[in-house]
This record gives sequence, C-alpha cells and structure tokens, in this order.
Amino acid sequence: MPKSKQLTEFERGEIVGLKKANFSIRKIAEILKCSKTAVENTINDYFKKNKTTAVPRSGRPKKLSDHDNRQIITVAGHCRSSVIHYNGYTQKNFVIDFKK
Repeated sequence: MPKSKQLTEFERGEIVGLKKANFSIRKIAEILKCSKTAVENTINDYFKKNKTTAVPRSGRPKKLSDHDNRQIITVAGHCRSSVIHYNGYTQKNFVIDFKK
C-alpha cells in the first residue's frame, strides 16, 4: 500500500523542469515536498524511457459484473413492493435506489 499519494502529471513536469534547470534531486524533493525516491524515479523515467505519465493502476476488482448490475436493476424494477427476507428478518416496501 502506498505511503503517500501518486504524483500528478503537473508535479512530474515540475520535477523534470527543475532537473533541467540543474537543481539537485534533494533540492527538488524539498521544493515539491515529496520523497527523493519519487523524484529519482520520475527523472529516470523521463530521461531513460521518455515518459512523464504514471502507469495505469488496475484498482480493486468489481464484485458485480455489468450483467449482474443490469439484472439487479431489472428485478428491482419489477418487484418494487416485494417482501425482502434476510437472515430471518422481513422488511416490507424495501426501496432500492440504483443510480444509472
């Protein structure tokens, strides 16, 4: 898990600009209030791989597929006043609000 936020594209551009202005890695990290490692990685990515964008992150996988979401919306639309049974408890007129 990351300890801090990911650098924005603007911050990456600032790092490259300061490095081209002959600032040291330590001084760049002080100015932008980020770690020296982040500065080093950004500079290496720019000068060796010619890139300033971050790698896209996959994130947490979704529990429900698009098909599952459509089915839930369809069922909720047909059974608006149905009785919901959950762990032995019954609740009438259960409202499900799905934002499309």
